[in-house]
Formats: sequence, C-alpha cells, structure tokens
Amino acid sequence: MRNIEFTRVGEDILLSPIFDNGSSLLSDYTSEDDLEFLKEDEDTFEEVMKFAQTKSKAFAHEHSMEIRLVGKEAYQEVNLTIRDEEIREILEKYSNFISPLRKEMIITLLINRFRNIIKWSKI
Repeated sequence: MRNIEFTRVGEDILLSPIFDNGSSLLSDYTSEDDLEFLKEDEDTFEEVMKFAQTKSKAFAHEHSMEIRLVGKEAYQEVNLTIRDEEIREILEKYSNFISPLRKEMIITLLINRFRNIIKWSKI
C-alpha cells in the first residue's frame, strides 16, 4: 500500500490523514468551462469554495468534515495568522503553469478553507 503514514499522539499510534488523494484544488473541474460554471453558479460556488463541501477520500466524505476531525490542540502548533495576500503571493509563483481562471479559483478556495480552519479552531 502507498500513501500510508502513522502519527504518534501521546502513547497512541494512529493512522495519519492522506493529503495527496487526488481530490484537492478543484481537480473535479478539469476544463475552463467547468471553472466558469463554478464561478457563475452561486449555490455550487458557496458549496465548493466557501464551505469546502467537496469530495474527500480519507476519513470523511467532505474536506470540511475532515478539517473538523483535527483536534483543537493541534491548532496551537499551526500559524493561523497568514494573511490572504500571502496566499495570493504563493499562488502567483505558479502563474506560468496554470490558467489565470484556475489560479484565481484556487486562491479563492485556499483563502476560504484557511478562514474555515481559523473558525473551526475556535469552536
């Protein structure tokens, strides 16, 4: 088997989440037409981009649910002060490799997911 990792939490050894699962960063939207539809359809946009209700393969059927499975104490070790502009700057480095529309959609997706992580870390 590939993509299997374990994590030690205290004395327990647990199966780690699979991050490279082929379902991230809008992989279900393969064409520019698909991305245009996503951008223009308000309900789908909110579901996918704002609330992370997209297919997942590891521990839950949606990314939003997987993020909530992370224990609150884990967020103490994560930098939750990243600004939206920093996310944008990182993605700008890949402008030669992805279309402008896909880049903007991924930036929007990441900013919204990061905001959700911040929100869920406080619950």
